[in-house]
Amino acid sequence: MALVERARTEGMRAMGREWLRPMVHPARLDDRPLVEAILAMVGRSTPERFAGQVRALIDRPDLTDLLRAVRVPTLVACGREDAWSPVAQHEAIAALVPRGRLAVFDDCGHMAPMERPAAVARALVDWLRAAAAGDPAEPARRSVASTDGASSAFRASQTFPMLEAPSA
Repeated sequence: MALVERARTEGMRAMGREWLRPMVHPARLDDRPLVEAILAMVGRSTPERFAGQVRALIDRPDLTDLLRAVRVPTLVACGREDAWSPVAQHEAIAALVPRGRLAVFDDCGHMAPMERPAAVARALVDWLRAAAAGDPAEPARRSVASTDGASSAFRASQTFPMLEAPSA
């Protein structure tokens, strides 16, 4: 829980500078407006809230049965270069949801709405239109590419390499 300790000792923005490196596409790390927007968002939180979020990730139960029980059209979206939640994890989630649909954003990390807002908006509009029209292909778990151009059960407690196991 080194990031939590850093947030407590150096502040949320200092922690955020380290935290965001695997969160955004490597080519976007020099995008000052994007990085500043992310750091401002992180800075509005507290070390205690961040610690709670980390604890929730580590302690989250297996959600396989819950995902299989979802009965509404569901869009599962991710950035192709997301180092925190890789595409394979999202593929597994979408495969478990009976009406799940996957959108993968190229040249994008974990912060898809901030990194690729137009692509995310386009994917949401397309998904909403298909769901509203009762698109018969919707249950087929189509994968959509939101930029130009079933795996094993999802274990929510799977390891996140950037998070260290808590010490006693």
